[in-house]
Formats: sequence, C-alpha cells, structure tokens
Amino acid sequence: MTNFECAPIFENIKSTLQSLGAEEQTNLVEKGKGNFLFQAEKGDSSHFWLLCLETTPVLLDGGDKAALCKSAKPSVTLILDDSDMSALLCSKLNPTTAFMSGKLKLEGNMMLAMKLQPLLATFAAKTPDTPAAKTPDIPAAKTQGTPAAKTLSKQLLQTISTQISAANAEQLQQLKDKIDSVIQFDLRDSKGSIDSFTLNLSKSVKAQRNNSNIVLQGPANSHKLVAKLTLELLDKDFLGMMNRKLSGQAAYIQGKLKLIGDIFLAMKLDSVFKLLGSTVATKSKL
Repeated sequence: MTNFECAPIFENIKSTLQSLGAEEQTNLVEKGKGNFLFQAEKGDSSHFWLLCLETTPVLLDGGDKAALCKSAKPSVTLILDDSDMSALLCSKLNPTTAFMSGKLKLEGNMMLAMKLQPLLATFAAKTPDTPAAKTPDIPAAKTQGTPAAKTLSKQLLQTISTQISAANAEQLQQLKDKIDSVIQFDLRDSKGSIDSFTLNLSKSVKAQRNNSNIVLQGPANSHKLVAKLTLELLDKDFLGMMNRKLSGQAAYIQGKLKLIGDIFLAMKLDSVFKLLGSTVATKSKL
C-alpha cells in the first residue's frame, strides 16, 4: 500500500468489489457503465486507481498511469489532492462542489462523473468499517411555529406559484424541454429554519389547472419525486437571484449557494430565473 491518505479507502472499495455476488456486480456495472481513473496528488507524487465498471467490476492501482491504463481505457479521469480525494471517497466532499471550487479536475466524459456520488454511496453501504463514508443528507423542510404565510420563503413560494400559473403553455413547454428535471430549493431564514419547495419541470408532467403540479410545497421526496438538483441558500439571497441582483455564479463563489446534484443542470437555471424574475421583482417589497 502507498503512503497516500486515500489508499486505505480504496482498499476498502477493492475488498467490497471482491465480496460482491454476481447480481450485485451486474447492478454496479449498470450504474457505472464506464471506467473511472482516480489520480491522487501528494506533493510531487501521483498515484492512480482505475475502477473498471464496463464489464466485471474491478479496482486496479499503480504509480504508472500509462501502464495501468493498458488494461482498460479510462472513460473519465478525476484529479484531486490526496486529502480531497479521501474526503470525496468518504462523501465529505461533494463532487459538484469540488468541481466548481476547482478542487476537482476532470478529463474525459464529464457526464459520467455525475454518476460518481451514487456509486460511492453504494460502496459506503457495503463498507461499515469506513464510518465517514456517508452520503450527505438533504435537509427537509422544518415545520414553522409561526403562521407559514408570514415567512419570506412562503411569500416567495406564493409569488412563484402565481407566476407559473400565469405562464402560457408555450413558455412552460420551452422551459420543460430545456430543464426536463425536478429541482428542489431549500430556503433558510436568518434563524436557520428551512422551507423547501420543488419545481417539477419534467417533460412528462402534463399541464393541470393553473399548472398546480409544477410548483410543489415541500421537498421532492414528499411528493414521491427525486430531485436531480438541490439548491440551498438564504431566503433573502434567493430573492436577490430572482430579482437578478445576485447571479448564481456570484452566490456560489461567495459561499451563499450550495449545490447538490447535477452541475450541468445548475447552468441551465438562468432560464427559470428569467421566467420568474419579472413577477418576483414587482413583488420584492414583501
């Protein structure tokens, strides 16, 4: 074993792979459908682990990248500092967050890299001896002790619902064609309480009266949906984004916005804000 901090974690993953039954191996290949090359950096040294999930799951490692990749061609390469690699493998560092902050460099099929987090969660469930390997929980909406209508987040939800209801069929269809996903927003007030709402912008959603099935109060799982992207931020910062006074990029860089999920979907959110912005702007003096 190398002197890299992340090496024991990879050894756990390797042991897990070797203990899988035929059905579990097949399921893992279906989830991965590619080869993941992990490149850990420590000072002037590098070490490589190749997770092969195209056929039979196997984890190979070595200090020579070219020699290692002769056995299987990497579909995507993930390059991180040794300590960050450990955090990533233990789900202490979100892949999307790591990429957007510059800690994670990607080469190859970037879309394949989006499958990494659920794969790591699978390994974590199989390796109880790695206590840090836990998928981070998405906060659920907290019950408010005061009337919900009095909170800023509830007023924002009402405003958004009104705007979506007023959108014409063509506008909504264009938005659903572009997004085709479920997005969850966790809005936190100054006291730390969280209100969640969900936008169901999947193409498969059929229009109902007032588009009431598009904007849903509460987290996605409370509606038996799975959010492809979750945004966590203060309610006042969300209002700033709706009013176009705060960009998503600036919010993220300043640490005001946390993203969980598909980074590429996050880049399409400007279309949502454009649709909502005009109405929210007229009602921003809440």
